[in-house]
Amino acid sequence: MDRQMADRRDFRLLWWGQAVSQLGSRGFHIAYMLWVVAMTGSATQAGVAGTVMLGTSTLGQLPAGWLADRLDARRLMIGCDLASAAAALSLAAAAFAGRYSLVHLVVAGAVLGLGWGTRSTAEAVALPQLVTKDELPGAAALNEARSHAVGLAGPPLGAALFSLARALPFLFDGLSYLVAMVCTASMRTPLRTATTPTDRHPLREIADGLLAFWHQRFVRVTAVLTAMNELVVASMALLIIVQLRDAGASPVATGVVFAFGSLGGLAGATVAAPLQRLISPRSLLVAMPAIGTGAVLAVQAAPATWAIGLAFGVLMMVLAVWDAFLAGRWLAVTDAAVRGRVLSAAGTVATVPAIGAPVASGVALEHLGRQGCVLILAGILAAVALVASRSVGKWSAGGSRHSARFVSTTVRAPVSGGQRKVP
Repeated sequence: MDRQMADRRDFRLLWWGQAVSQLGSRGFHIAYMLWVVAMTGSATQAGVAGTVMLGTSTLGQLPAGWLADRLDARRLMIGCDLASAAAALSLAAAAFAGRYSLVHLVVAGAVLGLGWGTRSTAEAVALPQLVTKDELPGAAALNEARSHAVGLAGPPLGAALFSLARALPFLFDGLSYLVAMVCTASMRTPLRTATTPTDRHPLREIADGLLAFWHQRFVRVTAVLTAMNELVVASMALLIIVQLRDAGASPVATGVVFAFGSLGGLAGATVAAPLQRLISPRSLLVAMPAIGTGAVLAVQAAPATWAIGLAFGVLMMVLAVWDAFLAGRWLAVTDAAVRGRVLSAAGTVATVPAIGAPVASGVALEHLGRQGCVLILAGILAAVALVASRSVGKWSAGGSRHSARFVSTTVRAPVSGGQRKVP
């Protein structure tokens, strides 16, 4: 961890607590799918269970943003950890007892998915209160690095625990949430947003957040471009699996290729903060998808497994730089009164297309072949770079005046005496 960030006690507590929790979650996810397949032999049921988790995590972000704007972020994160721990431990108890129920798995997966979406939004909203504005890019990059690091270690750990006893990865995940909860509860910094309580219906307030997101052009457009990046990454997974299968590569070799991807993402998150100090935002937003275009083409042309892994690692590295940059910039340009709702809207826009990516890429592979799919995915990234090169100079990096007027007139209605109550 960066020395400057390490001096921030509460940021350190939040970061390490989430590192443990995310490690448990990554292991849980692989064990969750393995358990369904082991008990039913049905890939369809495993897909249904996985889709429920991903869908609830994505769609739950919009109400999560409203909650993050209205409640103490620390209490919200503690509540999510407690509910998630209960869901994971219930699966551990069922596995220990040898009782399998798809309904139980789907319900627990839905609770965990909602917990992931809500907690991540609350953590993002809390971040500007834990570090200074100048430290935000570094803090966002550290969070991105954490995600890739646990992505490298979590699945092998989950699979190893599952091979020892089916209940172990669920038990570890449940305990990891309790660790995160204790770390969050130990923080001293008040994490209340400076918003005015109103008697407006929650749906109206969520709509206000969506409108604020729409008026913040920089966030809106880069969220759409990020969605295109995520669509490419989600589609590349199946393409690489098919390519390696056709080449006769072993499952171990496939795992190594995806490990290269995690390492590339970790490297990108690590260099993101210093890179932002060396080049302009426009150059960064153009260069990353441009390099990614070449990496996608290189995956198809790679002559050996190691070369496929290297190309995939480069792709994940440049997109991790993109994600880390935008995570910090979105926090910096968004008004605190609607930060949770704007960030949740951006996150929803950025992740929804990835839900259907595996199905879309499968159909494309059957009808267009690998080369056709690669050309489409490379074209998407090239289009992202082109849009960034033509438009980024016109985007407001500090928030639009129209957006500021919208927030002041629809969200921050003054209370009597000119004072603002803090919920």
